[in-house]
Amino acid sequence: MRVWRDLIEVDAGSRLQRCLLALLLARGGNPVSMSEIVDLLWGEDAPLSAVNTVHKYVGALRRILEPDLGLRASRRWLVRHGPGYRFNANPEVLDLTAFRRAARHSLAQGDDARALKSRVKALRLWHGPAGGGLAETPDAQTIFDTLNREYLDLAVSSAQPARRRKRPRLVLDLLWQAAAVGPLHGPLHAELIANLTLAGHNAEALAAYRAIRDRLASELGIDPSPGLQLAYHEIGAAPVPPPREDTPGDGTRRKRPAQLPADLPSFVGRTEILSRVRDLLTQRGSAGRTAAIVAFDGMPGVGKDGGVPRGCRRR
Repeated sequence: MRVWRDLIEVDAGSRLQRCLLALLLARGGNPVSMSEIVDLLWGEDAPLSAVNTVHKYVGALRRILEPDLGLRASRRWLVRHGPGYRFNANPEVLDLTAFRRAARHSLAQGDDARALKSRVKALRLWHGPAGGGLAETPDAQTIFDTLNREYLDLAVSSAQPARRRKRPRLVLDLLWQAAAVGPLHGPLHAELIANLTLAGHNAEALAAYRAIRDRLASELGIDPSPGLQLAYHEIGAAPVPPPREDTPGDGTRRKRPAQLPADLPSFVGRTEILSRVRDLLTQRGSAGRTAAIVAFDGMPGVGKDGGVPRGCRRR
């Protein structure tokens, strides 16, 4: 949660005061009673001074939001509502309201290009997990988690038409950001993997699958969902993208070099191993075999690749 006044970011106060504002914002203009505010902020550990503390926080927040108003002047944003408070939210003031308006607009448009553009616009309003780690009670965290699910669901519903329209790059950065908010959200990670594959980023898609698979196993003790497994199998079925080409100033197109790095001009300390490998290859060749496979094993950085004899294929 971040607050700007007249285009300048301002400090919203202590952690608990910021949590109060975040909870009022999360309600999107709906009132929150005093008893609910106390429960959300402190739970069963509420102090006897909880109500007075809430009034003090509200007064401080009002001075931050509207510093030029007098003490008795009517407030525009943070207002009293019965025994509680509510925040007067509109799309020009609160990005959550703008997010929901753009999301509703995109859903009403159906599945055309304009709808996808509206969804992308809505997703770009999101900047990390709702509440920013401010919640100190399970009930407060539940409110923020509900907002996160709303965001993640829209990210999934945006990724699907992007794939259908062959425009994965339109949503890839947004999917990476959403994946950080929902590290265990299977449908979202399946869409991330599928869009990476469609964009030709097979290595990144494979790494993303392995990451979610390992998190699911270590944190929840479960296997990847069928949707994740399908996205994984599609990585291997995806065509390899053609080599990139450069266009020199003369207008001709020239393919980028794609060969392996040149062999090292000198390599020491592996004479015995290389001699054994050459003997194995020679024996296989003299026996009438057409191919031989020799595997090198060792920790990274010890020179396995540089030690491959010239003429052998690196795998």
